[in-house]
Parts: sequence; structure tokens; C-alpha cells
Amino acid sequence: MSSPPPSLTPPTALVPPTRIACVKDSAPYVHQKLLAAFSGAAAAAGGGWEVREEMSGEVALQMGDYDDLDWDRVMAGQLVANAYLYRKGLIRKAQMAFYCRKHYTKHPASFLKSAVPDTIILELDSRSLFCPELYEAEEVLEEGAPWILKPSVVDKANSVLIATNFKQLKKHFKANRDILEWVFQEYVQHPLLIDGTKFHIRTYVIAVGSLRVYVNNDMLALFALDRYNDDVSERMAHIT
Repeated sequence: MSSPPPSLTPPTALVPPTRIACVKDSAPYVHQKLLAAFSGAAAAAGGGWEVREEMSGEVALQMGDYDDLDWDRVMAGQLVANAYLYRKGLIRKAQMAFYCRKHYTKHPASFLKSAVPDTIILELDSRSLFCPELYEAEEVLEEGAPWILKPSVVDKANSVLIATNFKQLKKHFKANRDILEWVFQEYVQHPLLIDGTKFHIRTYVIAVGSLRVYVNNDMLALFALDRYNDDVSERMAHIT
């Protein structure tokens, strides 16, 4: 007589290990919204996440302010974060101008030599709103051609000035005392136009290492609101 089959016990359900996320934003309103959104998304995905508001070595995902992210662990592949690492040497106008000048000084045959307008980097003292490079800025304006002043880190054409005399510069600095780093560039007159309108092309790239650049084929053209003319005081015809 054959022996009875062994009793079969159902396998214990496999429970995925709990992963830890740190969600913390310095703005209370944004912080609460992030917590609610992440908790809801985690629950919809079947759970498996424990949400904390303080960082530790156990954290696998961090959501918060850019400057608070643990970039050492992100770059080592140990942590997922809610932001790309900024390449400040590429996206800050003053640093971009500095590195372009450094490159074409070492490589005079580089196309950057003719592609980048003459640029003066201005780093103002917070109290006096002065720096030695302002002497050079005053000299170039005395030659009569317009130059364009741009904040190093502000975007969307905020606080941009096309200047034709030094008094305009000083007045602009006083009106924007919280901005201390600027680039002052020779203004490119008579640019390429489309239907009589000035434009620029925004190209999206990903920069990897030091340095491989991947360019997105889809680009964005941004146009001035008014038709181009030679009067640089008509801001809407010149700012794109």
C-alpha cells in the first residue's frame, strides 16, 4: 500500500521589502502637497514605501529642495532624487562666459571666438554696487554702440537692460540691488529675422561627465512680441 502524499501547505505570500523615501520641502505648503502626492502614488502602486521627513543612509528616494539633496549618493547610484544635477558652469551666464573665454583663449581657432559676443563679467559689491570692471563697461559705452546687461542667474528676460550710456547702468543696478552678478555683452544688431521679428532658438541638451553632450532634436523658437527696429529703447522688439 502506497504511503499518503505529504501534506501541502500553501506558500507564504511574498512581501516586497519596504523602501524608504525622504520627502521634505522648505516651503510648508509645498511640503504638505508633496507628502500627500507621494503617499497617494505609493498606495496606488501597491505600497511598499515608508515615508520619512529626515534623511538617513537607508533612504532610497529623496524629494526636496535642490540644495538639500544628497548629491554624493545620487552620483554614486545609491539614491534617486527629484532633480537633475545642474551644470552651473553651463547655465549661469557669468560662468558660461568665463569658460567660453577660457576655452578660446587656449584655442584661438575655436568657433567660439567669433560666435560669442564681447562680454564683461560684473560682480558687484553688495554695499557700493561697484566692481573694477565697471570702468571697462563705461569705456565701451562711450563708443556709442548699445550693450545688453543680463543677470547671471535670472531667466525669462527679467531685469534685462539694453544700455546706451553709463547712467542707465547705474540706475539699473540701484533698482535691482539684490542682483550682484551680471554679464554685460556687446549687443548684436541687425540679427537674422523671421517675418521681420527677432527670435532665438532654445536647444535642450543633457550634459554627461566632462563632457559628453546629447542634443534633443526638437527645439523651441522664442519670438519678440513686436517687429524688429533699430530703436533699442523699444524693449518688446528686442527682447525674446
